[in-house]
Amino acid sequence: MALPVAPVSVANQILEVMMCSRAEMDANEANMDVESWFNATGLILVTLPESYWLVLHEKIVATIEKLTTWPHKYTPLQLFNFKTVQNGSLYSEYANLLALTHAVWYHLGIGHMHHIQT
Repeated sequence: MALPVAPVSVANQILEVMMCSRAEMDANEANMDVESWFNATGLILVTLPESYWLVLHEKIVATIEKLTTWPHKYTPLQLFNFKTVQNGSLYSEYANLLALTHAVWYHLGIGHMHHIQT
């Protein structure tokens, strides 16, 4: 919170590290406990003010809007399945986004939930 940049920029960078870092790791690093990293990121984001963690919700909406047509040869159930993607040492933006969303929403309290608009 004391960084000299906007919260949206900081939150986007935190999310980008979690979304893209696994794609840049070698096989030994990729076998680490990725779920713990997602969980820790979720805890960090929900303890920060809402301007930090609401960026994730914007990213979810942008991804859903981008998927008006399905350009992939695999089904959504395959690309959103984190265990399948992780076990295959594959990179899937969708699976990572879903895992990160799960980690953040798991740690949200009732005080955070009223900010989520339908």
